[in-house]
Order: sequence, then structure tokens, then C-alpha cells
Amino acid sequence: MLTATLGSADVAVRNRAILGEGPIWDQRAERLIWVDIIGGSIHFYDPATGEDRAVAVGQPVGSVAPRRSGGLVAVTSGGISILTPEDGRLAPLVRVDFDTRRLRMNDGKCDPLGRYWTGTMALDHITADASLYKVDPDLRVTTMLTGVVVSNSLGWNPDNSKLYYNDTTPGTSRRSILTWRAERFGTAGI
Repeated sequence: MLTATLGSADVAVRNRAILGEGPIWDQRAERLIWVDIIGGSIHFYDPATGEDRAVAVGQPVGSVAPRRSGGLVAVTSGGISILTPEDGRLAPLVRVDFDTRRLRMNDGKCDPLGRYWTGTMALDHITADASLYKVDPDLRVTTMLTGVVVSNSLGWNPDNSKLYYNDTTPGTSRRSILTWRAERFGTAGI
């Protein structure tokens, strides 16, 4: 029998988020950014001061990423926008066509080439009508996968040759591995 010893962990941010997810490190600002999806807010945690500043955006927010040109890309329930971190103002950036009565945008991450990968999820958490999309720096949207229930958990292997992606459904988790090549890490080029 294998046993594992777990070490201790420190809690960085004590917060009562409804659905806290998507932590990313903003290298330029030296802060942790994370979202409260259902609470409709984006949090900025400064480890130097211990302050966790929340900015309300007025709708579910699935993920964010710093942009090379400043500000953030924010994936909200209805689409992809540019967010002004100081006041939570959203400006529509690119339209992704999906049925907002049955789906909403969910998780997303920026790849090493500055492309933003994001997906939709079924509001009923059962119907496989959602998709995974790639948004290029020129704002071209490409559907990468269909037949998804809940787009979730994007990440890349150490040499950036594989994208790991999760379609999370109640009681199961389907993993997809997409193979591609990348050259460097970067912030969102959009």
C-alpha cells in the first residue's frame, strides 16, 4: 500500500468567494489575480501588503489574463472583453457565437504564443453543447473542440508541446490532450 505524507499549506487569501477559481500570477504587477465566477468579481491580491482588492463586473466571470498592451482580457458569461482593473469597466473585444440561454463562457488561459483559449459550459451541467475556442492576437476565433459539457482546467506541459484540457461533468472528468508547438510564454496578445 502506498501512503503519502502531506505537508502544511499556507492560505494566501482568506475570502468567502462563492466560486473562487482561475488564479494567475501577474508578473508585471507582482500580484495574484483570481475570479469569483458566480460572485461576478475579479480579485487582485498583493502579497507584499496582504490586500485582496475585489472589482465587481456585474456578471459571472470565468477567467482573466493580463494583456501585453495593458489591462486584462476577461471572459464573462456573455463573451470576451477588455477589463479596466481600476474600476471593472468592460469593453467588448470579440464575439463568440453561442446560445446564452443554455451556455455561458467559463475557464480560460493564455498560451505561450499569446493566444487565449477559453470555452463555454452548459448551464445544466449535463448537455454536451459547449465548445473550446482559441482566440488569436488578430481576434480570429477558432472552434477547437465541440461536444463539451463544462470547459475547464487548461494547462501546458513543460516543453509546451501539449495542451491539457478538462471537460468536467457531474461525477466524471474527461481529459483531452491537444498536441501543438509553442516557442515561448507570454501574456495575451489580444
